[in-house]
Formats: sequence, structure tokens, C-alpha cells
Amino acid sequence: MYQHKLQVSELTGLSRDAVHSYVGLLIFFWAVALLRKGRVESTALVPVFVVAAGMDVMDLYGNYITMDAMYWGYRMRDLTNTVFWPLVIVLLVRFKPLAQ
Repeated sequence: MYQHKLQVSELTGLSRDAVHSYVGLLIFFWAVALLRKGRVESTALVPVFVVAAGMDVMDLYGNYITMDAMYWGYRMRDLTNTVFWPLVIVLLVRFKPLAQ
């Protein structure tokens, strides 16, 4: 998976962190559009968490195979980058009525 992220990063010119952010947003908008039928709800975060966790598990395994180590700090950063903006969107939608 790590090689795929590097290929996407090189192809798009984006950093690996930006790739994580965009993947998280794409999965989130897909979930909102298809699963929630256009409604932004916290359940739309589930596919984002699943994909983020899956990417990180594959990265950890790749790190262990190639470098004989697991870099947990990088994985937490990747997980945060993937989930951050979808979570912000859900919180803004949820707490918008309170602001009015």
C-alpha cells in the first residue's frame, strides 16, 4: 500500500499527507451520496474510519516487512489526516442549529 501512496503522490504532485486528506474526503462524500442519500450524518464516518484503518494496517505490515519495525507515530498522523475533515464537516452540520 505504501508504494501505491507514493505512486499517487508522484502522479498528482501532492504530499502523502494531502493524499490521505483527499482519500478521506472522497470516501466521506461517497458515503454521504450513496449510503446516506445526501444527508450528512455521523454514520457516514464509518467507511472513512474503515478505509483509514485498513490503509494503516497495510502500511504497518509493509514497514515491518521492509524495515523490521512498526512506525506507530506515522500511522496515527495518517489516520488523523484521513479522518480530520470528514469529522469537521459532521461536527459543523450537527452543531449548526445551536449557532442559529
